[in-house]
Amino acid sequence: VTALSKKDTVNDYAVELIKLFAKNREYIDEVINKNSEGWQIDRFLKIDKNILRLAVTEMIFMTTVPNIVSINEAIELTKKYSSEECPKFVNGILGQINTELKNNNIPEKESV
Repeated sequence: VTALSKKDTVNDYAVELIKLFAKNREYIDEVINKNSEGWQIDRFLKIDKNILRLAVTEMIFMTTVPNIVSINEAIELTKKYSSEECPKFVNGILGQINTELKNNNIPEKESV
């Protein structure tokens, strides 16, 4: 695989991820709100909110990425770009969502 084709693959993946989020934003925010223990998504820091949204989009709609990878990447992004306490917060929410997905309590919705 050439460097150009790797770049194209990453770009294609990013475009698909953003499209899926845009089409399912309301549902994704609902899933986050349901699993954030009393916190509403509109109270999150913008960076944390968007990291969570992308991770949840991957977890629900992108079967090519294992959920644990989405969770770990979200935690690493939060460590890099957010406050010191936020990785634990993001991990807790995504861990709860992962459990809900495993127990089939969050149906995988078809993208609209």
